[in-house]
Amino acid sequence: MARQGRTGHFLSIVALSTAMSFLSSNAQSPVGGIGTVTCQNSAVTAALAALSQKIAQNAQNAANCYPPDGPPSCNSSQLATLNEISTQLNNEYEAELQNCRPVQGPAQPTVGLNGIEVVQAIQDMNQSVPLVAGKTTWARVYLSTVSATPITVTGTLQIVNNNFQTTTVQAVGPATLTAGTTLLQMRNSLAASLNFIIPASFTAFGADTLTLATVTNALGGANVSCSNCSNTQSVLFLSAAPLWLRIVPIQYTDSIGSVITPRPIDFALLNSWLTRAYPISQLIASVNPPLAPALPLSTFFTGTLGCNATDAQLAVLRVLEIAFTGIDPRTHYYGMALTDPSDPATPNGGFMRGCSGIPSYTGSGPTGIAGGSFVGDSTISFGDWYGGHEIGHTFGRGHPSTSAVPPAVSVGYCGAPVGDPLYPWPNAQISDNQGDLVGLDVGDPTNGIPAQALAGATHYDMMTYPTSTCVQPLWISDYTFEGVLGNIQVNATGAAPGSQPPLIHGHFVSVVAIVDISARTGKIDFAQTVDITTTPEFVTPDHASLRFVDEKGKAIANYVVNLSRSSDPDPGEHAIGLMDAVVPQPENAAKLELYFDGKLLDERKIGRKAPVVHDFRLAEPGTLRWDAKGEPGFSFTYTVMGTPDGKQWDTLAMNLTKPELRLSPERARLYQTFRIVANDGFNNSLPVDTSQSPLRP
Repeated sequence: MARQGRTGHFLSIVALSTAMSFLSSNAQSPVGGIGTVTCQNSAVTAALAALSQKIAQNAQNAANCYPPDGPPSCNSSQLATLNEISTQLNNEYEAELQNCRPVQGPAQPTVGLNGIEVVQAIQDMNQSVPLVAGKTTWARVYLSTVSATPITVTGTLQIVNNNFQTTTVQAVGPATLTAGTTLLQMRNSLAASLNFIIPASFTAFGADTLTLATVTNALGGANVSCSNCSNTQSVLFLSAAPLWLRIVPIQYTDSIGSVITPRPIDFALLNSWLTRAYPISQLIASVNPPLAPALPLSTFFTGTLGCNATDAQLAVLRVLEIAFTGIDPRTHYYGMALTDPSDPATPNGGFMRGCSGIPSYTGSGPTGIAGGSFVGDSTISFGDWYGGHEIGHTFGRGHPSTSAVPPAVSVGYCGAPVGDPLYPWPNAQISDNQGDLVGLDVGDPTNGIPAQALAGATHYDMMTYPTSTCVQPLWISDYTFEGVLGNIQVNATGAAPGSQPPLIHGHFVSVVAIVDISARTGKIDFAQTVDITTTPEFVTPDHASLRFVDEKGKAIANYVVNLSRSSDPDPGEHAIGLMDAVVPQPENAAKLELYFDGKLLDERKIGRKAPVVHDFRLAEPGTLRWDAKGEPGFSFTYTVMGTPDGKQWDTLAMNLTKPELRLSPERARLYQTFRIVANDGFNNSLPVDTSQSPLRP
């Protein structure tokens, strides 16, 4: 009985809702309260108003059957009568409403709904590519027509989320429908689909249901009938972490005295490209002040020497900033070097080959005006997609390559070195040859980048190289999208997606080294003591060992650590591995040794006491100087950081061999407080701020 009674109540409310929908969708100009409709015939208006009042009263009668502070007051017979009255009144209202509707004009062409595709960067009609909560999302609606002449339409899309919130959005522009157009042709052209931008509040974690609400003639505004527009598309948005990125410009002076530094547009376009293509909810990017190259220019632009040295430099920087500035340990570091075509004396035109450890936290690459440097790229900066490629390596992505069964050898597509033989699509395409997957670049109006659809069979994955056959624009495939997403989401700490890995406090040693895997040689690039670290978030197939020995030469600790293999060796170059390891610092260690494949590659003597920085002074305007003391026989290098506000710290210089830093007028104005860290080849000094020891002239 109770169930019947509640059903009757529900039906009465539904009946009222149905009547109200008639009012909102069919009236020419609603006025007054509920149920008041103005038609050309005043008698019809009055009749509709009277019927709506009866509908409202009947619904109230049904609601009264369930007082809030007592048992139901109506029996099943009474509820059935109320339902019958509700049905009768709704039918009468609909019949009367027919007299209010204007006479229909000429019949509009009928369209059919071929499907709704919800896409962020790449998608198929089965919605198999996951959607990331918080990322810009489009819904593409595909309509067909049998009209003898093309018809241009627009429309609205209704979206309901899992909280039963509803919104209706207008198409961003019209679509021109032509009889005989295939679904694939519609998907490969934004002009052939109705495109809707889903509001950000409806891309939160959870489910959405999308329905094409209206289709209208874009030229006259008349409604266009649709044979199956009531079909819906349901999608799920998954929680995803942001991408934390630190961009580090590499600045050098060429032979004619020009200071070559990446431009703000290089940073802006890289950030834009990553935001549009990567499976991230948000890009949290910052730009470090320019740093000097890690090698002389004579070798910096030779093969991958420059990028491997830069990656090691950035690994040291990352450890320093985690320990001494509080930067988020999930941050990936990317170095950018601007080309220098104006100086013939600059080796290789100032083009630094890009490379990154697979996987790692550091990568680097060139940037500059495309101008024919890469096939199909004519933009003001090629550093956007190039950076996307290198940062993809840091997330464990290799170059798309052929699959091969031994003794056959896997070969990289598009001239790239062999990398990932599991890549599923031929020739590094972002889809199979049928084009089932179609890319979408949502564009960036701020930077003048238009939105465009990218046909899957004729566009290529961002992890390959652009060539005369693999032409620009490179884009992200479903395989790479899901691979990067998985690497961002899950890490070895088991932390929830987007959560910061726990910081571990103690006594540790950070060691950065470059190992020639092919030649079994290597060198410790930098070692430093730190008090904060995090659990490593990846494991690599290549490894080296760090061994600590005491004064008698006895091994007291041995650690097996990751080697991240460099991504982009030139033909004939050796395989290079980057070590970026943090290990516990054993007591009484006198020497640190680097081993690979059982062979001792390099060693560092360990001092008993850490250096101490003291005696800050301004030797002259714009020149900061200090002194340092430590154990005899050890030389020092210095890192200088600055803050303009006491919150955000920037690294201004690394590996200084003299205890001084000359500041440009701009930096002298911007930075008010400085932080100095000295290193003796193993031990870091305690960081000392100029605010703790005021500068004196």
